[in-house]
Amino acid sequence: MGSREDVQQRINLTAAESLSVLDSAVAEIVLDNATVGAASFTRMSVVDGINFRKGTVTGAMNFDNVESVEVVTFDRSTAQGPFRFANCIFRKDVSFVAATLAGPLELSDCVFGGKLALDNVTATDSVVFSRSKTERELSLSAGTYTDLILRTLDVGAEVRLQDAFVSGPLVIEDSTFRNVLSLERMQSMAAVEIRDVAFEGPVSFHSGTYAGRIVVSNVDFQREVTFDSAQFHSDVVFRDVRFLGPVSFRGARFADRLEFEHVRFSGPVDLDIEANRVDLVNTTFADQASLVLENADLIMRRCRFAAPATVDSRSACRVRSLTDTDATNLTLAKVSLATCQLSDVYNLDKLRVEAAVFPLAPYRLQFSWRWPWALKRAKRRVVVEEALVRGTAAPSGGWAVFLQDTSAPARRVYANDVARVYRQLRKAREDTKDEPNAGDFYYGEMEMRRRATTRFSAEGLILRLYWLTSGYGLRGSRSVVCLAALILACATLMNRFGFADPHTWSSSLVYVVDAATKLIGASASDRLTGWGVVLHIFVRLGGPILLALAILSVRGRTKR
Repeated sequence: MGSREDVQQRINLTAAESLSVLDSAVAEIVLDNATVGAASFTRMSVVDGINFRKGTVTGAMNFDNVESVEVVTFDRSTAQGPFRFANCIFRKDVSFVAATLAGPLELSDCVFGGKLALDNVTATDSVVFSRSKTERELSLSAGTYTDLILRTLDVGAEVRLQDAFVSGPLVIEDSTFRNVLSLERMQSMAAVEIRDVAFEGPVSFHSGTYAGRIVVSNVDFQREVTFDSAQFHSDVVFRDVRFLGPVSFRGARFADRLEFEHVRFSGPVDLDIEANRVDLVNTTFADQASLVLENADLIMRRCRFAAPATVDSRSACRVRSLTDTDATNLTLAKVSLATCQLSDVYNLDKLRVEAAVFPLAPYRLQFSWRWPWALKRAKRRVVVEEALVRGTAAPSGGWAVFLQDTSAPARRVYANDVARVYRQLRKAREDTKDEPNAGDFYYGEMEMRRRATTRFSAEGLILRLYWLTSGYGLRGSRSVVCLAALILACATLMNRFGFADPHTWSSSLVYVVDAATKLIGASASDRLTGWGVVLHIFVRLGGPILLALAILSVRGRTKR
């Protein structure tokens, strides 16, 4: 059929090789069950709507500058060629329910006053919505799509992609969604890109499955967002995103990496996920946050917590980095800090650590050419920075194993830096009245202070003597051993050089024990030589000091 101009009534066809209508006003277009080779409608208006239900188009179908007052129906139709709508106005519903589209579907610069439905559509080519406005619902539920692109849209009502299957890229960009966006149980087999979008209503990715990489950039989520029970088989990246309402990731699973970069959470966050790696970079939590991770490596850089936030572990969660993060309001519970460097953390003394796993210092018997030549190291919790300091100086001393899975620090770490880390951790434990667990951090602080001092300086000698005799007031066994050694040595010397009259070794031992343990009053009135007086004074001073250090160590370990 050739060109038909100025048709005023109804177009009703069952078959046509081609159809072209332009500059016309018609009552209705009825192509119900029709087979059309190609069709073109240009600059025309339709009063009673368009009915192409169960129709077949073997060529291209174009609608350009078409206005329809009533319902437009393409339900269960088949399009073998391109289907294009440009600069069209549809006052009522437009429906493609159960349509089969072998060619591309393009809707650009259109206004939809009613519902736009593409439910159960099978599209083997791209479906593109661009520069269009819908005042009512946009539904693409239970459809099968290849490429799905939503670009520069203004959607006034719900958008539904429930149970949809998208085998190609899904792109949503430069758009505004003023109501609910539901992607529940959607399956996406390729990349998903959401950028430059404002979601003014709730958004749900509940129980969706996503095989390709997902990138969400420069997006505002103004209401609640739900990712519960969703499964992601590739990287998921949120960049320059603002979550103004609650966010939930309960039961979500990430086969690879989850990354938040330049993201702000203004509402509460409930993140309970399984992932290989979680990156938080320049991320701000303005409300309460709960992060429960499973089998994940957590990396936090330049993060801020304006409200209480907890990082917990269901199993095998490792905190790899807290670089330039403000630890105020942050709690780490049941996570591993075995490879986490803490020297670049702000307000580390405000960090709450509950049942977190620190690496243990090598505590087997160590031999060294330096004095003391043999000593069993204390079993205590350490930080990675101490391993960096010690492992660099003595790679064979048992500390190098701590560095195998640790990234190189941005700058060289010195003993004074590690002492500051231990001091802040100790203060954090003491503020929670956890004196026994603060002891390990105090021991580490003193170790690093001792290491930072010059060997033969006054401070260095005092710290080394304090370490040797009592383990900085925390190792009572050393004080007892030193006291026993003092008594035995002095008893032997007193027996040989100390008494003016002959004494047996056992009586000398009793005399020295009495002098070492009697805090008030004189010792037995035996006649002493000059050396005996010196030894007596030495025992009267050293004995009570070593006893006091032993008692102090017990007090430090049992205080609550």
